[in-house]
Amino acid sequence: MKTEILLSKLEQQRLRNQIDLVTLQIEKCRLVSPIDGTIVTPQLQLKEGLTLKMGDPICEIYDLSQWQLILDVPQEEIGWVQRGLAGEEGAEVEFYLAAYPEQKLKAHIDTLSQISEMPQIKEKGNVYQIRVEAPGEELRPIVDGLRSGNIGRAKIATVERPLGYVLLRKVIRFFRITFF
Repeated sequence: MKTEILLSKLEQQRLRNQIDLVTLQIEKCRLVSPIDGTIVTPQLQLKEGLTLKMGDPICEIYDLSQWQLILDVPQEEIGWVQRGLAGEEGAEVEFYLAAYPEQKLKAHIDTLSQISEMPQIKEKGNVYQIRVEAPGEELRPIVDGLRSGNIGRAKIATVERPLGYVLLRKVIRFFRITFF
C-alpha cells in the first residue's frame, strides 16, 4: 500500500515536472519582432498551432510611420522629370490617394537614383517607376486607413513651360516622332 502511494506521488511529481517543462517551452516560443510596426497579415489566427519550417514567414509587419510611393511615369514624360531634377532642390510631388481624394499630400524627389533604370511594360506603354518617401507628418491624418497597394494620382513639378506648350505637348511630341 505504501509502495502504491509512493508510486502515485512520484507519478504526480513527474506529471507536474512535465507540465512545468511544457509551460517553459511555450514561454520560450514567444516571438518578438525585430522592428516596431503593425501586423498586416490577414487572418493571422488561422496560422495558430501550425508547425513551421525554418525560414517560413509567419506574418508581415509594416512600419506605418514610413511609407513609400511608387510613381509610374510614362516613358514619354520621364525626360521632363529628369530635367526637373537637374536643379539642386529636386522636384516637389503632390499626390492624392483614391481612398482619400479630399486629402492633398506632398512628397519630394531628391535624386535621379530614385528613378528606375529600366522601364516596365504596362498596358498603356512603358513606364519608369520613381520611389518617393512619403513623410509621416503628411500622412498622419489618414495613416489609420492606409493600406499597401493604394492607388492614386500624382503631379510632379518639373521644368516650367508656357501653358500652350503644356496643353499641346502630346500633339507636338506626336508630330516630332512621326515626322522625324
